[in-house]
Amino acid sequence: MATNNNSLNHNMNDVSLYAESKLTRHQAICEITNVVLRSNIKPRVVKSILELLQKLLPSDNTLPITIDDLFSAIISSENNWRVTQYLVRHRHLLSVSTTNASSAFVQQEQVSNIATQPSTNQNNDLYCDAYDRLQACLRSILEKNHEDREVSASDDCNDGLLVDENEDKESIANNKLCCFEMNGYDLLNGEVKDRFSVFYKNTLIFVTLNNKYTKHVNPTISKLFKPYSKGCSLFQFQKFHTSKKNMETIKSIISTVTGGASETNTSTASNEQIRHQLCKVDDLQNGQMKEFEVKTSFVNTSVLLIKQDDKFHAYSSKCCHYKLPLAKGVLVNNRLRCFAHGACFRVDTGDIEDHPGHGNLPKYGVEIVDGQVILVGTKQDLEKLERSKIPDDLEIEDKPVVAIIGAGAGGFTCADMLRQNGFRGRILLYTREGTLPYDRVQLSKQPMKKSQDLLLRDQNHFKKAKIDLILDTEITNINWDAKTLTYHTIGKQMKSEQYDYLVLATGLRSRKLPPSIRGGDLRSIFYVRSMEDANNLVNKVKSPETKNIVIIGDSFIALELCGWLTTGLAGPDGKQTDVDKKNVSVVMLLKAPMIRIFGEKIARALQNVHEKNGAKFYPEANVTEITGENNSVKFVQLETGESIPCDMVIVAIGSETCTELYKDSPIALSEDHFIKVNDRLETSVEHVLAVGDISKHPLKVFNLDEVNCQHWQMACSSGHQAADTILHHYLGQNKGGARPLKTDYYTVPIYWTTQNNKTTIRYAGYTRDPENVVIHGDLDGEFKFVAYYIVDGFVRAVAQSKYDPLSSEVAEVFYHRRNIRKEDVENDMYGYRKYLDFKTKKPE
Repeated sequence: MATNNNSLNHNMNDVSLYAESKLTRHQAICEITNVVLRSNIKPRVVKSILELLQKLLPSDNTLPITIDDLFSAIISSENNWRVTQYLVRHRHLLSVSTTNASSAFVQQEQVSNIATQPSTNQNNDLYCDAYDRLQACLRSILEKNHEDREVSASDDCNDGLLVDENEDKESIANNKLCCFEMNGYDLLNGEVKDRFSVFYKNTLIFVTLNNKYTKHVNPTISKLFKPYSKGCSLFQFQKFHTSKKNMETIKSIISTVTGGASETNTSTASNEQIRHQLCKVDDLQNGQMKEFEVKTSFVNTSVLLIKQDDKFHAYSSKCCHYKLPLAKGVLVNNRLRCFAHGACFRVDTGDIEDHPGHGNLPKYGVEIVDGQVILVGTKQDLEKLERSKIPDDLEIEDKPVVAIIGAGAGGFTCADMLRQNGFRGRILLYTREGTLPYDRVQLSKQPMKKSQDLLLRDQNHFKKAKIDLILDTEITNINWDAKTLTYHTIGKQMKSEQYDYLVLATGLRSRKLPPSIRGGDLRSIFYVRSMEDANNLVNKVKSPETKNIVIIGDSFIALELCGWLTTGLAGPDGKQTDVDKKNVSVVMLLKAPMIRIFGEKIARALQNVHEKNGAKFYPEANVTEITGENNSVKFVQLETGESIPCDMVIVAIGSETCTELYKDSPIALSEDHFIKVNDRLETSVEHVLAVGDISKHPLKVFNLDEVNCQHWQMACSSGHQAADTILHHYLGQNKGGARPLKTDYYTVPIYWTTQNNKTTIRYAGYTRDPENVVIHGDLDGEFKFVAYYIVDGFVRAVAQSKYDPLSSEVAEVFYHRRNIRKEDVENDMYGYRKYLDFKTKKPE
């Protein structure tokens, strides 16, 4: 192959060029050969160097003048762009002076200026030697690959296989490498293959048909492979297994697709495009979704593929709330709802529709190539678990100003959704606490969770979003007419701010023991409302002196802490250790725990669950006194005369509203001291809204006028609606028209309670009558059940344990305002499913 070109152009080999390095063209070519042979050689480099050097002996007597011209010729040649970059990167190894020339050519230094000197056989022989050495190197590598076949066949890591499209499909399924030379010529067997496809770990690279290059996947791949459509080949087609070491050589050819390591491209790891074959177009039907693993040299993640209206959408596979798999959730009518806690996302955009959770789903590109669904994304995007719509270069204006009092679920969500959806005024977020907004519901479910793991967002988020978070602050006065509020900081410095919109989100506080119970001021009595409360409680529980714990109350917090104390202090072997073993007693006014929420049957079964784990219950019991020694608790006295020993007391008897600031104000309150709001969450005062636990609002999904649902999801959702209400005013006045935001508060109440490390109850809907219920399942044994709560002959709420995602499915039926009749579910646990087109299998 080289001989023919040499014989045609040998008369030009000694033309004096590269004068600045005193090297002839012949010497420069040999020096390039030396660079290649001294380097960490790769077959593709050797093969392409042979072709390059042939192309640098043109028959039209046009020659490069300098070494720079030589490299320019290399770069402009129709060859692999990686090889040209390889040579440019190694050009410093070339001899640029007589002293750096290889010893084989030092003696020829005197010919550097003999442009007219005829060529010699000696020079031609040396020139041919350069080709021979490269050919020998290439041949040895290919032979070594062939010898490695048996060795690597047993290597289940990084093995590769070169096959044609019609052969060994199993290798593709097993994440093997399938590759071929572009012109489909099998050099070893002398055959021409009509069609080949290139895959790597289920990733379609490109396809050839009838020996012609017919389909490349993206511009990056086009740059990499296009030259070979003209007959140049990088690999000779052959079947062989390659060792782990040589596999890296083959991987380099497709690094732009898989994100694999590359000598010449260090940016691939972050922003190079990664393409991955997920499935065939017909593998998913409309309304279906599936999670796919994406494993490349740089990325190990998973994505969720959804097919809707004959279009494919690819998102991060994890919910933005607690990072649980969305593939287990519910997909109906452009809504994707998490199976566990009910967060909802739009299928077409990935934006969050309902809460809990904050953030939007990262969305990735999808292309259809030859009937295959191809994921398109970068490493940086594929590794994100959330997507923010707040620009990095956010600029805000002085007006308007939104002041939010309270940084809990409602207040924080309102501030966040304002920024996410385009509000560019000032946002002031006030909180009494000294920490960033956090996930309060985890305080009773996982009290030992680290503080930083509870934060809803870190400090950088507030800085980027330009939300003024003002900690350790108490609002002392609001001038409703002047639209100003006065507050003092931790240093008691008084300040005031003017606002255009005010959001009241002051929330609840723990209800204290009534003054009628003596001893309520003793030490070692704990309430759990704040992160500081939880930390103090955990420290006391972990003390070796703490053996007996009394919980007063049967609320969510009471029962969740009971479950944590009896099952959440396990040792490394998963069993309760003697050191951690606590005697837990629960004192409650009612005859069964949480009976007002779940009804008597489930309440008694729930009590049985806790008793099996060691808790002791005192139903229908009144506490009369807490006695102590050295000002610390020792006994809880009951009205019956019983005395329960204790080293600490946890009081969880409910909450009360923080609405003192609104007394004697124009804000309309209900008789039980909640703030009345309309379906846009507006109060009786213009541009003043109320969100979260302090409000009574319409529940439009069930046509109810005034409802107070003290759930985390409801607080977040109300904050989202308050933001939309403000944005309607803001965008309507300043942008000439409102965006398609929610015009009224429309959501399905959802909550969950973690009773112990194996028992969680999920609830959707709303009812005031928990005794009118249809129950399926096993309450007394496995505590696996579904309960449908009936109001006027229709299902208005559901509770379930261990039947995910049933409560989320029912929530979607509620959301779409389909009325589930009692007779639908009396004899069929899944009778609700006929009202919506669920493509997923039944919860079992």
